[in-house]
Amino acid sequence: MEKRAGARTELIDGARAALRAGDAAGARALLEEVCADCPDDPHVHECLARAAYLQLDFPAAAEHWQRAYAAFRLEGDCRGEALLDSARLLRTTLLRRDHGGQ
Repeated sequence: MEKRAGARTELIDGARAALRAGDAAGARALLEEVCADCPDDPHVHECLARAAYLQLDFPAAAEHWQRAYAAFRLEGDCRGEALLDSARLLRTTLLRRDHGGQ
């Protein structure tokens, strides 16, 4: 179990490094592997949201931020509030764009 957690952490760290380098596709590839094993991991969803955002996949970014928020909140982590605010802002922006700026 400890080996799996270590491998998961390494993959998440690798995805974060890829994101810092601007490689959203590489980050997503690493994270998809982790997400299959840990579908409710908030760190995975937070990174997937950032990768999707960089790729201009705003609906996926909002979805992953919401999932990250819910999972962080279950863990008692206060970061969730900031993630929820980000997801709400993104959804509002998308709705305005889709409805002609209204």
